[in-house]
Amino acid sequence: MSVEPYFIANDGTVVGAAPVYNGTTFVNYHASKWATPTTALEILNSGSQRSTANGMNAFGDIAGYENIPPGFSRPRIWLADGTTISIPILPSETIGIAQRITDDGRALVYVSQSTPPYLKAFVRKADGTRVDIPFIAGTEQFTPADMNNLGQVVGVVRQGSLSKAIIWDETGGTRFLPLGTMTESGAMGINDAGAIVGWVKGPGFPALTAAVWYTPTSNPVILSQRLTPTSSTWGIVGGDSVSDINDSGWILVTGLTPPKPGRFQHAAVLAPAYPCPVFSDHPDNVRFNYSSSILYLGTAASSNQIITHSWKRNGQLVTDGLYANTRVIGAATNALRIENPTPAWAGEWTCEATNACSTVAGTPAQVTICRADFNNDGNVDDADFSTFAISYDVLDCFDPQMPQGCRADVNGDFVVDDLDFSLFAVAYDLLVCP
Repeated sequence: MSVEPYFIANDGTVVGAAPVYNGTTFVNYHASKWATPTTALEILNSGSQRSTANGMNAFGDIAGYENIPPGFSRPRIWLADGTTISIPILPSETIGIAQRITDDGRALVYVSQSTPPYLKAFVRKADGTRVDIPFIAGTEQFTPADMNNLGQVVGVVRQGSLSKAIIWDETGGTRFLPLGTMTESGAMGINDAGAIVGWVKGPGFPALTAAVWYTPTSNPVILSQRLTPTSSTWGIVGGDSVSDINDSGWILVTGLTPPKPGRFQHAAVLAPAYPCPVFSDHPDNVRFNYSSSILYLGTAASSNQIITHSWKRNGQLVTDGLYANTRVIGAATNALRIENPTPAWAGEWTCEATNACSTVAGTPAQVTICRADFNNDGNVDDADFSTFAISYDVLDCFDPQMPQGCRADVNGDFVVDDLDFSLFAVAYDLLVCP
């Protein structure tokens, strides 16, 4: 029997399913984790039933499924503290599988049902809220594959007789990935930088062929065309499987060795050739205002050695945590999420990628706030001054009626005083946002 790898974490840990035997008798596949290529750990002993681990977040929480008699899969989350969470599905849904779990606890769940569209997906948020992923008109049978920490989901839908790779997020909705010259595609994994791995099929490639989309808007690249052969007895060929890509650019594949006849399937990791971190994408400049609930900063660096990430604001290291009413998530990853940002979070943001070779800083991003548009209507006018005056009169940096904290704290020093009034007046006099 072969191992079944499904996910590779940023530290190189792989999760999936491994065969379990009673003596020489095969029992079933059980959810497993490989901290090293030669060390397997059973996550769940599901007896004679099958269980599979499909994804793991930075805290060690694992998403997967467990079969229950008479063999229906049910979505599960195995927390790092040993707790198991059962995710409910609707009465009309017969099978449920948790595909991925993000660092903030969102889980991607695949379900099937006996009526159209038969296969669909939803995101279960950490608070238990369910968000169903909508279909593109004319498509059906959505099979999700992966979700990154920004909440971007990739997978495969059917459009008539063809399979097509799609991406979804709450901001952009559901859309197709570019096909280039191909006719069919499927997305299997996406990292926090938006790089996607999967398969394509089309002219010159009649079999399913491993491919990578370096961005959600770029054409697919045949993966085997980006490899430097190192062995005559193993290699990616059309039909071999690609499962995932991590934030260091490592791609998890299964290959067949030796060449036909009599070949066997093995799991392998493809890594970039260069040892030091190399940035392929840098964070965009971001402007926010007082109604912005979330800021995202993302970047991409890759290397053949494990990479760790850190973020600095104006040269000062930023860590995860709750700062008044602002929460920072992902400060040790390449995808930073700032919830309920206040003016204090504006500034120059830089991501650093570090491994045993070196530390490399990416291009800084400027995060600015439009202080003058105080009522967030896109205009700078008398209404903004009136709204600011009301907030300023409160003189309370933690007014419970203001969920984002102290709106009148223009300079972000957590005190409302004359300096804040002066700074707002200067911004207001410009009558535009920077």
